[in-house]
Amino acid sequence: MKKIFTILFWCLPIILFMSLSLPANEHNLILNGTFSTGKPHFWNAEPGNSGATLSWATDEAHAPPYSLKIEKPSTGSEGARWISDGQVRYWNPKVPEGEDIKVGAFVKTAGVNTDPQNEDEKWQMKFWFHDDAGGLIGGEPFVLDIDQSVASRDWYADTNDVGTLILPEEAAEWFVSAEAGPNATGTVWFDTFIFHGREAWAGGAWNQFVNADEGWFYWIHEWAPYMPAITAGVTTEEARTGDYSLKVEAPEGRSTGELVWISETVEIPKGSEGKLYVLSAWVKTEGVIPDSIFNDAYAIGFTATWHPMMFDDMKGLGWEMESSYDYPAFYLRKESEDEWRQIVAVYSVPSDAIGAVSIRLRIWPQFTGIVYFDDVEFA
Repeated sequence: MKKIFTILFWCLPIILFMSLSLPANEHNLILNGTFSTGKPHFWNAEPGNSGATLSWATDEAHAPPYSLKIEKPSTGSEGARWISDGQVRYWNPKVPEGEDIKVGAFVKTAGVNTDPQNEDEKWQMKFWFHDDAGGLIGGEPFVLDIDQSVASRDWYADTNDVGTLILPEEAAEWFVSAEAGPNATGTVWFDTFIFHGREAWAGGAWNQFVNADEGWFYWIHEWAPYMPAITAGVTTEEARTGDYSLKVEAPEGRSTGELVWISETVEIPKGSEGKLYVLSAWVKTEGVIPDSIFNDAYAIGFTATWHPMMFDDMKGLGWEMESSYDYPAFYLRKESEDEWRQIVAVYSVPSDAIGAVSIRLRIWPQFTGIVYFDDVEFA
């Protein structure tokens, strides 16, 4: 017998929080609903013929569970790098001219070559800024050298000095790479990438904590970052199907804040006003407090954000959103928290102008505990 724990009604969508067995949906429009690609979103491994091994690593991380790792045991004719996709999209519009921009990342080194004598022996981060025509502004990237004064160094923030990166013109696109030169050796981890204006908004970096796998990115809002923080990332600790799920942990005593884990856009045919779509995700929780089925500040659930176009078509436009709806599914505490349960929402396309939708898995500002998401479907 199907057991429905909580049913909440709005005009549309209808949110259900239930325990239910359904067959796998072969028409799922979500790119990676099982969090199982094993690849970081927005980041591309380019080992060349350097002999280097590039991995999405869990052995070290500044913001657990993942970092970008380069292991390069010997010198060679080519370097190796992790390089991002283009960082100008959605709510990160063009990078303004004249703004003092702080860039960098947290870095850890182990057994790297010391006292490099030339560029080929260096470990570096590079920031590439392009104009509207695709030309590289200044003719070369902005470079940060990784500390190689010692062979091994624990996590530290490698950033540029005040006033060293001010673009002479607006950038229509930018990329960041973490690199080992052809004659650089050792192991380096990169995490928590930094990009912001020192005095004013200058955009930001996508998947800067490198914890989202292919098809997803995220936003975390913490009012007091010195307090215990929300963490999130793909994990093998729990999985409903396959080996992976998305784990979000909101510790007791953390600052008030929220987290949204956002899918890449799903295309919606123009002229679809009123068409119905079903969104579902399976959840498993641990240590959820307090019990509440009426206060949505403690809820987990979905947001459907409707757009006039796909993210890739929003380049340089900034926030392009027709409408967005938050719908919490309240958690009804059970004596046992060892079951996977399903959240289901039925959504109606709000207008004929809609061309895409992005799905957000979210926890609200006062949720405390651990939640695992898996088998996210939209069809």
